[in-house]
Amino acid sequence: MNFYFFSVFLCLFSFVRSETTQVSNGCIGKKDGSYWLQLMENTEDTTYPTIYAKCSNEYTILDYNTDNNLKQYFSSWNNWHYAIAGPNNGDTVNWEQWYLPNEDKKTKFYVSPDCNECDLTSAMQYYEGKTTYWMTGNMFGCWWNVKGFPVCDLDWDTYTCYYCESYQTGDSNPVAITEDSPPFYFEQTGQCVTSLQSSDHIVPLKHDNCTSNDEGQVMKPSIGSSGKFCVCAQPSEAKTYEVDTESLSKYQQNLLVAKKLKKTINIKQ
Repeated sequence: MNFYFFSVFLCLFSFVRSETTQVSNGCIGKKDGSYWLQLMENTEDTTYPTIYAKCSNEYTILDYNTDNNLKQYFSSWNNWHYAIAGPNNGDTVNWEQWYLPNEDKKTKFYVSPDCNECDLTSAMQYYEGKTTYWMTGNMFGCWWNVKGFPVCDLDWDTYTCYYCESYQTGDSNPVAITEDSPPFYFEQTGQCVTSLQSSDHIVPLKHDNCTSNDEGQVMKPSIGSSGKFCVCAQPSEAKTYEVDTESLSKYQQNLLVAKKLKKTINIKQ
């Protein structure tokens, strides 16, 4: 009899533990605000984290500073500068390949310099639905036209990049790039980790591609890691995925501990 009741208890316990919650894959149809999101469906081999992210204009703001579990949605993750991350040096991918939830290659991308808003009409959204951050080749050991001219390199504190028109004649005359600057300015900067480029930009696959710009600008995807220079992403369609309720609770508690929050986050799903 005791064994019978114990067996029933185990069955009930297993049922409770197996409860799931439906979580959205993005911000389509959602009002601006912060939500728990499951950007990809779990597979037999991989369990993806549920992340806490801000929605703006129905786009998900990819902000590592808000939830560092975000990095698990990229093919690799390396800190290239004190507040800039990108793919590992051996991971030759563009943005569309680096961001794993872009399985159907139809994800739309826009940049969010302040990581608070996805302004789709900003003048700096040069490539409609494909605008992303990139770092120049001289940041990761490859070719870049403007090399050896420190006055043309990025500002350490603000990550402002500088356009140098006449660097070849010795007259660098750097011009700070702003949101009103034309896109070709980014083709002639010194070191820059917040260059704007299309998400499907061709990346160097072989050593010969890395040592010249014969096939276009040699660059690597980048994203801010400290609350600036985020990228907004929107999947091609809204979906919901089943997430283990207990696992979701653990993600929420871990984030509360990590952020040392004293108040419970207003959780939306």
